[in-house]
Amino acid sequence: MRGIRIKNRYNIIFTAECILFLILSSFFVPTNDDLRFAFFFKFDHLTEYLNQVLYYGNGRLLGNGIILFFSKQPQLFYPIEAVIVALFCIGVEKLIDLKNSKLLVMAFITMLPIYCYKEIISWMSAFINYFIPVALFVLTIIIIKHNLVSKSRLYIIALIAAGFCEQLFIEHNTIINILFAAMVLLYGIKKHMRFIKETVLLLISNMIGAGVMFLYNFYIDYSKTYTASFDTPYRSTILSAFSSGGIKGAVFFALKNAQYPLIMLGSNLFLMTVLFSTMMYIEHKAKEKNIKHKAAAALPFAAYILLFILCTYTAYKFPGDLPDDKLYLFVLLGMLFVISFLGLGILFCLIILKRIGKPSSAKMIALLFFAALSFAPFLLVSPCGYRCCFFMYFFIMVITVYTLKFAAVRYGLRLDRLYDVSSAVCLVLLCIYTGLYAREKKIYNYKTEYFKTSYYLPAADENLISLGDTAVVWDAVAGFEHRYIPLDKFELLIENGKI
Repeated sequence: MRGIRIKNRYNIIFTAECILFLILSSFFVPTNDDLRFAFFFKFDHLTEYLNQVLYYGNGRLLGNGIILFFSKQPQLFYPIEAVIVALFCIGVEKLIDLKNSKLLVMAFITMLPIYCYKEIISWMSAFINYFIPVALFVLTIIIIKHNLVSKSRLYIIALIAAGFCEQLFIEHNTIINILFAAMVLLYGIKKHMRFIKETVLLLISNMIGAGVMFLYNFYIDYSKTYTASFDTPYRSTILSAFSSGGIKGAVFFALKNAQYPLIMLGSNLFLMTVLFSTMMYIEHKAKEKNIKHKAAAALPFAAYILLFILCTYTAYKFPGDLPDDKLYLFVLLGMLFVISFLGLGILFCLIILKRIGKPSSAKMIALLFFAALSFAPFLLVSPCGYRCCFFMYFFIMVITVYTLKFAAVRYGLRLDRLYDVSSAVCLVLLCIYTGLYAREKKIYNYKTEYFKTSYYLPAADENLISLGDTAVVWDAVAGFEHRYIPLDKFELLIENGKI
């Protein structure tokens, strides 16, 4: 009876988290690319819509199509986003096969640092292009896992469709998906001494999708057929940095992009605390009393605490790229990152990989490899941001949950306590975020009213809309010929009845 009560309790808690996330998502507001699609692109019927998607100018056909469709009515997308997040958490639980681990997945998402959360979750365009393909990636692995047993033709069709669709969102995911499918294919051959039909179909569908993604511009000359006005190209590569600034320029280019995964992991206190605590628990339960391991853990953990403080300060002090004259901060961050994560890696090898067994340790190493590889392209291409780190974060999250599963099965770690604590913190954070985003939406509604009455107001030198800062001129997005007055002055005009 107690097991039944616990199971029902965790299902109720997860349902409560999903409901709170649904409420929270109702306060999300469109920004940046969401607004560009809303104002730049017009369509009145299906043919015009497909033409806009086809001739937008890159191979992210599904990503662009979804963004364009919902940019006109973003409030319709946000409840769908809540459902996708819930299904993603359940999918990862099915993938890892650890009961109630969906609570941990929700906690890992919710406890992302707020500056990462805003860029990955509440920004509609980023969620569509960076979160949804990872959810489809999880779906393809689950389909393969289930179809090896059930042998359903419907699963095969779903696998081909999901394998193709996951390739049409963002380029680096497209590359990683092919490499991962090839690895799964080779693993199946090694284990079963034959080709596994499902892994072959996944690789083929991935390659077809990649062909559409990367060969797109060879066949679609959007400059001749598309009439909308575009900004000057905003992408740059490490080669352009090298040509303009030499080796120093190329190094600075890579370092500026590397700050995002560094800060994302460095300021994710919950994730790192769970990893450190689990390894120390296993070391204690193994009863080897290896004082060297415990002493070795002190230095990286102390370095991580300093890294967390510095990462949090840097993220709030410099919300965009680090200025060139502040790159010494990155050097300091890099040193602390190497000390803490190199120490963590060594401990992980000595405590986890040494005991988990050869097949499982090979899987762990493969996940670590793909975590690093999934961000590697962004050392060469800009712009970059926390959204570009989500695939990497997914692999690290899976490694953490696998480690917890190993500790629970082999050494009796009671995960219910972790579920209780993480769920409680998660519920509190969702409530806090709801309050914060409700305030943001209120401000956004003020801005919407300002659009309607902007011709009454004077020109000013402050811009309040895109990403909440003064860096992006709203005129280029909304089409107005002047910028905002400060929000407090605008509210004062409303209060005085002048609008």
